[in-house]
Amino acid sequence: MDDTEQVLSKALALVDKCRNRSFVHRLFSITPTAAFAKISTHIDNNISDVSWLLRVYTLARSGAAVALVSLAQDNQHFIKLIIEEDGVVPLLCLLKEAGQG
Repeated sequence: MDDTEQVLSKALALVDKCRNRSFVHRLFSITPTAAFAKISTHIDNNISDVSWLLRVYTLARSGAAVALVSLAQDNQHFIKLIIEEDGVVPLLCLLKEAGQG
């Protein structure tokens, strides 16, 4: 996530450098096309990384919910804990996600 934040900050700086400037300023501070290509590549790579992270995170949450339900089916103590901790609604939401995944 830190890398993604840095890439987005660099992209914003590049865009900021190119806008709201006078023609003369833009003429003498030409931004190479390679800089845009490099930032674009970095952004694409970071989108892939963050997408992967979100997929893994969602799968782990869904898996944890299924495991928790499995434990609760075999043990009244777990059922009691889930109810006492107001975990029924969040657990149902996670199970719904698991069914859609």
